[in-house]
Amino acid sequence: MRFALAHDYLVKYGGAERVLETLLDIFPDAPVFTLLYEPEAMSARIRAARVIPSGLNRKRWARAHINRARFLMPYHVEQFDLSGYDVVISSAHSFIKGLITPPETVHICYCHTPTRYLWHQRDEARRHVGRFLQPFLPLGATFFRAWDYNAAQRVDYFIANSHTVEDRIKKFYRREARVIYPPVHIERFKPTPIGRGAPYLVMSRLEPHKRVDLAISAANRVNAKLIVAGTGSSRAALEQAAGPTVQFLGFVPDRQIPSLFKRSRALIFPQEEDFGITAVEALASGRPVIAYKGGGAEEILSSKTGVFFPEPTISSLAHALEEEQHRLWDPHSLSQAAQPFNTSRFQREIRAAVYEYTTLVKK
Repeated sequence: MRFALAHDYLVKYGGAERVLETLLDIFPDAPVFTLLYEPEAMSARIRAARVIPSGLNRKRWARAHINRARFLMPYHVEQFDLSGYDVVISSAHSFIKGLITPPETVHICYCHTPTRYLWHQRDEARRHVGRFLQPFLPLGATFFRAWDYNAAQRVDYFIANSHTVEDRIKKFYRREARVIYPPVHIERFKPTPIGRGAPYLVMSRLEPHKRVDLAISAANRVNAKLIVAGTGSSRAALEQAAGPTVQFLGFVPDRQIPSLFKRSRALIFPQEEDFGITAVEALASGRPVIAYKGGGAEEILSSKTGVFFPEPTISSLAHALEEEQHRLWDPHSLSQAAQPFNTSRFQREIRAAVYEYTTLVKK
């Protein structure tokens, strides 16, 4: 069988790109179709693959300003030539699921979430659209929701990365999905004792929807040490709001992440996520997680592995920080809670799903 992979765009490295790396390990000869490609921003594993970008990639401004380029993405998704492939597996959180595949080709979509700025986080679109385009946003959003819904009907089989996303797929696309949790390379992380006076850690892109502002404000309120790792458009505003106990590290290379967890006492996970690879990495490192009670975090954590805060407010998170300080944690027990999310489990379940779906088509 000839396999092809597809990914929305490869311009920033994050959790979705780690999933793509593991798909490449399962299907090493598969090319990767993508809308936009910045090789310098990707890992060596992705750069080693045969990446086929769309015509949109020839426009330099599109790679620099993804939000403006979204208006052209549906057109360019439909221009990919996927003839000759038996199976296409798309890794999608945006428009790439709208690929037009030949009738004989099986399209399996590993869905990180339905397109969030069209459905469940519609304020995101308002934040990123320029002032000139604001008056056209309601009409444009209606058009793109219709396109996105119809694009989802082209997929033969959906796989969701969590039950949270499974529910969204059912609600917004009226499609069923099986759940396969993302792969986490937990073997990279070893549980170690938690040092006295160790700081809290936030590791995230510094964008408004990641709610790093909550973590900083809560740390200010309880006078807790906090390390913030990551970059993004909100960094300047967050630094201005930070108190003297907050330290910003900027971009942290992947190889340094295990040592960053080792230095910390707990991970603060203030946003609602589709799943939460970083939370699993924290557990694998023997660190508890202080998380907003919503989304994928509820599928990863329990009262034995972290502290939930029920409201996305400073006072709610500050109370959770104070509760965590009165808890005793066993790093080895926390590490054991991460084991079900390992990479080999993901590879095994993806192979089984692909075999099942291709066999169903042959019948």
